[in-house]
Amino acid sequence: MFRVLFLPALCLAMLSVSTTAALHDRGNGLIYDDVLDITWLQDANYALTSG
Repeated sequence: MFRVLFLPALCLAMLSVSTTAALHDRGNGLIYDDVLDITWLQDANYALTSG
């Protein structure tokens, strides 16, 4: 019984969740994500490339 109800509920949940983040370039290699409310480094290897 659980399996019969779980699969349709899972499919419905996957279809109903939809978010779109707007990414804003803050300059100096910083990117702001307004959904997560965090700022990312544009260079993933910053520790290696910063000298």
